[in-house]
Amino acid sequence: MRERYTGLLREALAWIENSAEKAPSLCTDIRAALAAQEPAQAVEPVSEADFEQVMQERDSYHQTADELAQVISDITGEDIGEHSSANCPWLNALSAGVNFPKQPTAPAKPLSDQQMLKKLIECRSSVKNDCNEYDRFILRKEPHCNDVDYQEQKRLHDLRDYIDSLDKPGDAPSKATPAA
Repeated sequence: MRERYTGLLREALAWIENSAEKAPSLCTDIRAALAAQEPAQAVEPVSEADFEQVMQERDSYHQTADELAQVISDITGEDIGEHSSANCPWLNALSAGVNFPKQPTAPAKPLSDQQMLKKLIECRSSVKNDCNEYDRFILRKEPHCNDVDYQEQKRLHDLRDYIDSLDKPGDAPSKATPAA
């Protein structure tokens, strides 16, 4: 198809140049179109491994940007929306963060023993759910797990064990808290 158009352009150029009424600007335009049809320099192919690495890095950056945008949305209370051709949650989160009023934080009111116990129970339940969910994730991903996956699993289990130790009678928890 490309050769057909190139041939037609060459014929048109020859006809215009040989006609009694030459149109110099039209000849110039056709010469530019012909020059544009010339093959571009060959691009060096990218190896499969390099391509995979770039895609993995891009996916990792996108996931981090999505998480950051969601955290900003949670803090500011702004709806950042979903990715679409008309919406970019990353830009919406940036705008929400920039426009978020800088307010001094009030000192926290101390919790009563009953409130502390309620928070501890909520926290324990949440951490146990996270542990169970992450264990299922590891089982599904098992042949492809990396050190970060196992470190996160250990961190969650350590946190769960620490929280469980907080309300055991007679056992005082160690002063060291698990690493966050």
